[in-house]
Amino acid sequence: MTGADALALGHEFFERQAWADAYAQLAAADREEPLALEDLERLATAAYLAGRDGACASAWARAHRESVRAGDAPRAARCAFWLGLPLLLKGDAAPARGWLARASSARDRR
Repeated sequence: MTGADALALGHEFFERQAWADAYAQLAAADREEPLALEDLERLATAAYLAGRDGACASAWARAHRESVRAGDAPRAARCAFWLGLPLLLKGDAAPARGWLARASSARDRR
């Protein structure tokens, strides 16, 4: 299977809300070629909903970096929020505050 095939399957599974399968296919596609920003967000969402917290955080962090690089402040803010919220809910206050501050800062740059 090619990376393009895995990506197409990842999209299909994502639309069906088959989170574990979507994560597996999007991650496979990402190993072949780095995902575009929209697909990084799908990867992060699927990872979160499949219970893959580490993979979720990694994908959101990459999406945040890509959003900043693209100059897309609202998207960078959203990515930082999705990084900070789970940390806050787990009681990891210091890193959560850092990401939520980035989210606020990015939002204010709009």
